[in-house]
Amino acid sequence: MHSLRIDRLLDFLAGPQVIWGLLWLGLVFVTIALVALMVTRWGLSRPLGKCVALSLVTHALLATYAM
Repeated sequence: MHSLRIDRLLDFLAGPQVIWGLLWLGLVFVTIALVALMVTRWGLSRPLGKCVALSLVTHALLATYAM
């Protein structure tokens, strides 16, 4: 029976395919959220807080991409 090796799991999670997948997933999330803010009434209720949260997510994605 094969045992789960932590070092192999960490190597996989730190691999470039996972990082690129997370970056693309984050980009899709930010794009959908921005469209939802522009099109629906959801963007009219406390927009500054939502924009700050999306800005933090976007900057985290850019920092990850820069690494």
